[in-house]
Amino acid sequence: MKEDIIFLLIYLVTEFFNYTLAYIVIFQAPICRSKMRWLLSVCLILFFHYFMLYYAGREASSAISLISMIVIPVFLLDPREIKYFLIYPFVAIGISVVGISISFLLAAMLSMPEYIIAEGNWLTIICQCVPGSVLLLLSGYRRLKKRASFQVNLDWKQYMLFYIVVLCLFLMLAPMQELTREYGSTKNINAIGFSVSIACIVLVIITIWQGIVVNREIQLKEQNRQNEKYMELQKEYFSHLIEQDEKIRRFRHDMKEHMIVLQACCQNGDYKELEDYLNCIMEESALFSTDNYTGNKSVDAVIRQLMIRAEKQQIKIEMEGKLPEETRAADYDLCTIIANLVKNAIEACEKIDEISNRKIRIAVGAYHFQIFISVKNTFAGDIVKKENRLITTKKDSRNHGLGSGNVENTVKKYDGVLEYRCEEGWFTAEVTI
Repeated sequence: MKEDIIFLLIYLVTEFFNYTLAYIVIFQAPICRSKMRWLLSVCLILFFHYFMLYYAGREASSAISLISMIVIPVFLLDPREIKYFLIYPFVAIGISVVGISISFLLAAMLSMPEYIIAEGNWLTIICQCVPGSVLLLLSGYRRLKKRASFQVNLDWKQYMLFYIVVLCLFLMLAPMQELTREYGSTKNINAIGFSVSIACIVLVIITIWQGIVVNREIQLKEQNRQNEKYMELQKEYFSHLIEQDEKIRRFRHDMKEHMIVLQACCQNGDYKELEDYLNCIMEESALFSTDNYTGNKSVDAVIRQLMIRAEKQQIKIEMEGKLPEETRAADYDLCTIIANLVKNAIEACEKIDEISNRKIRIAVGAYHFQIFISVKNTFAGDIVKKENRLITTKKDSRNHGLGSGNVENTVKKYDGVLEYRCEEGWFTAEVTI
């Protein structure tokens, strides 16, 4: 019994390690840091398997880990999202395929039936260590090559493909394992089993790669859409500058006439007409209309358009701070952060019935190589926030969640910090990059 318990503990550690690594390395899933959830998960796994060991034996207890390891997507991923639960069968079967391939290879080398290796012995532990080792190598390769990670964001077609692949893998491997039980150890059966398992591994890799390609396509489409908006804002900004320049040239052309009118008003003591005429000059000449919000032309182009939208909705925006023309962050990334944060703030203010309470405060600044951005807004109703992440309340959550996601991804790109707070009727989003 003591040996069974030791074996079971080692088996569970390797299995748990494999499943967790698969979520982290392949699907870039964030891991929970709550000690309580980790303790609860470990206790549930140990209790469940000890119960099975006591009543059903070592083989049944180790085989049933497919059920117990579901605690990983349920308790240990942060945030706990349905997408990680949906891909669990694919993660489980993918890990199993590699282990089965090694078991067939060992069976061929040792001239023994594969089912003996899979029944639960120390050879099983060897097979269990291989998937984790492969995932560690893959993780090290990514870090060495500095490959960009992606968050899984699949649609129903992708999930259907994953489940079809899971079913195909089961239909390919289960009969081969049953053959070893029926006919024992033969070189042909072990060789065929190893070949089939390799084919299954290739199928898993192709399926994962296809999912990566789809995700990258989604991200590229969104990036292109944002880039097009950015170019449109730049075009509008420079059109505005041209319009201002035209006003200034017209004013300079008529400068002499304006001075004559002003001189006449002063001589006649008609100060009311003088004041009105000066106000007209200030309004029409564009000499005092610079739209210089931050000092960064690209950011100013974005903010100007958002100011126009806010003004139409009777939202008061207060702006303070300056940004240098050249920063460590690309203009595109800065505009992505500010545009999405301010858009979210405007959309929140639009839901406030009392117009006088529609307020937004934007603060920016730079110190050495760091950039600070703060966007505060009043709001009505509830802000859905989960583990410092915004959860969209819009019906089309797949598309509308991209705004906050773009901010998070951009901040992560520069190893920055994004923090959300709700206090005294104000919602605050702060970014440091």
